[in-house]
Amino acid sequence: MSQGTDAQAEYDQGAALLDQGLYDAAKERLRAAAEHGHATAAVTLGRLLCLDADCWLPTDTPGEDYVSVAEPWLRRALDLDPDDRTAALLLASLLDRQLKTMRRQDPWGTVWVDEIDTDENDPDDIWQAAITRRHDEAVRLLEHLLDTDPADEAAAADLVAVHKGAWAHHLDENQRHEPPLPESDTTGRALLDRLLITARRAAELDPSDALPAMELADALRWSGSAEAAKWLRRFTTLRPEWTKSGSTPSRRSDDPAEGFPPEGRYGWYVLEFGQMVDNYGTNAFNRVMTAEPAELRWACEGTFRRLRGDPFHGDAPHDDQPPECLTLSVYDAGHDRGDIDLIPYLRTAPDAAPRIDWSAFSIPPLKSTPLPPGRPALSWLSLGPDTVHYGFSEDPHYYN
Repeated sequence: MSQGTDAQAEYDQGAALLDQGLYDAAKERLRAAAEHGHATAAVTLGRLLCLDADCWLPTDTPGEDYVSVAEPWLRRALDLDPDDRTAALLLASLLDRQLKTMRRQDPWGTVWVDEIDTDENDPDDIWQAAITRRHDEAVRLLEHLLDTDPADEAAAADLVAVHKGAWAHHLDENQRHEPPLPESDTTGRALLDRLLITARRAAELDPSDALPAMELADALRWSGSAEAAKWLRRFTTLRPEWTKSGSTPSRRSDDPAEGFPPEGRYGWYVLEFGQMVDNYGTNAFNRVMTAEPAELRWACEGTFRRLRGDPFHGDAPHDDQPPECLTLSVYDAGHDRGDIDLIPYLRTAPDAAPRIDWSAFSIPPLKSTPLPPGRPALSWLSLGPDTVHYGFSEDPHYYN
């Protein structure tokens, strides 16, 4: 059998295992096919590993933070097929999640800081260069997708998330909490202008998506434009279960606006794990976002395994404790349909990872189109509204 035939056979086996919900076995078959140069296997494996809580590993490379093992497979998929839009979208999503963590982390606490001469190399400068490099790569990936298909709604929404991350970090660093933005803040003005352009494009491409509508309303508010009210009305139409006071929504009903799409097109689930991470009562949150219940269950099991033996916070005092909050949020047709408290269904036993008794309740089926992997979504989290990406992510507060 030729190498190409071997790769195709391995991929076919992996795809069949995925269809059966046997994700661990599917990973091995897909990895074998990807190693033999099968482009679809590489991107499928990368997508699957985005869900895996065990995959965020520390690196001793100066300037690099915890990196998902999905990343090299998505890069391999792009090497094998530079036109693979799913691989580019998922890679940009991973970079955005990593940037969110890196911007909150002190580089002096990283695993590589002891490997460099800090008298000649400033860890802060190395860290900022890494942040800039990853931000620029995410922007390049997404702008290329939009250059080749200007109607790519997912890439447009993801670009909003990337530029919002840089803008929000600038506000935080400069302790700016309310508009207007000073004219002297030229860096902030450039970041705001980029966010305005990308949010407007995404909102016009998909008027039913609450994410760009909210970000555009907030960006216009910071720019001092009266147009902000129009986009705020559009946002409250799409999320009547949320209202907005200033720039921070609260979970109350409001009167919907007229003339805008009344709901979104997609549905998804967010599973959030809350756990105390120190002796001072600090809580951190892990989360999984997907539109597939089987993926949700598999990712949940992986996260519980990690909670028992955290590979990069193993000395934390509460690693062996079950989560203190475990919430499944359901979004359908873009609307927040409410939460399910899973703590009553949590089962624990000595010397075993916690588990959910999935047979004790039903995950509500989605009636709308499942949100495609790689497309971000606006969700209500324990710390408030935020953009959530497909797969596993960890709250940046965990690293503080």
